[in-house]
Amino acid sequence: MTSKSHLKTDSSRSERWIEGIRDLARRRGDGDAVWQRAVELTRQLNIAPWIALAVAERLVSLKDARLLDRAGKCVALQEAVLDQRKPLAELKTSLPYAPHLLAVELVDLLGRTDWEMRKVTSVAEGLLNQEKRAGEKGGFLPVRTRSLEEYAVAVRRVRRLIEVTGCNLRMALDVEAGRLTEDYVQQYTRQRRRLVREEGLAGGFAPAGRAASPRRPEMGDARTPRS
Repeated sequence: MTSKSHLKTDSSRSERWIEGIRDLARRRGDGDAVWQRAVELTRQLNIAPWIALAVAERLVSLKDARLLDRAGKCVALQEAVLDQRKPLAELKTSLPYAPHLLAVELVDLLGRTDWEMRKVTSVAEGLLNQEKRAGEKGGFLPVRTRSLEEYAVAVRRVRRLIEVTGCNLRMALDVEAGRLTEDYVQQYTRQRRRLVREEGLAGGFAPAGRAASPRRPEMGDARTPRS
C-alpha cells in the first residue's frame, strides 16, 4: 500500500534538492528568479540541478546542458563550469573533462551495438592522455587533436583487439599508440593462457587471486611501431 509516510519521504527529498539549489544560487549572488528557473529546468529537462543553475545563469546553453548532464560522472565539471566559468569549447579540450565529454559524442556516433559509456570513457581517457603535452609557457596544450570520426575508429580498433586477444586496455592502447605490435600482444596473451592452463592442471585448479606471469614471447623487437 502507499502510506502517508512514503509520500512524506518523497516530498522531503524533493524539498532538499530544491533547498540545495536555492542556497547555492543565493551564495552565488543570484536572485530568486534564477534559482526558480533552475528548478523549472531541472524538472523539465531531467538534468542535474547544478547544470540547470548554469543554464539559468547563462553560463551554459540549453543545447549544451544535455551533453554536460550525460558527462556528469566527471565530478570536476561542476566547479569548472560554475566557479571557473570555463566554456564548453575549453572543457572539450582539457583534462580531466575532455574524455567524459568525448565519450558522450562517441557513444552517439558508435551506436548502441558498441560499448557502454563507462568503457568508452575509459578508452577516451587513455587516448587523450596520450596526447598530453606541456606547452612552452607552462601548463598543458589542448587535447582532442583529431576528429570525432577518427576517435571512433580508434575506439573500435581498441575494442576489437581486446575482444580478439583478451588483452587488457593498457596493452590495447599501447598498440594504438604504436608502442607495441598487435603480433606481440597476440603472442603474449596466448602464452599467458597456456601458462594459466598448465598451472591449473598441475595444481588441480588455479589459486584464487593469483595471476600467471608469462615470459616475454621470443620474437623480434616487440615495440616496433605499427606500419
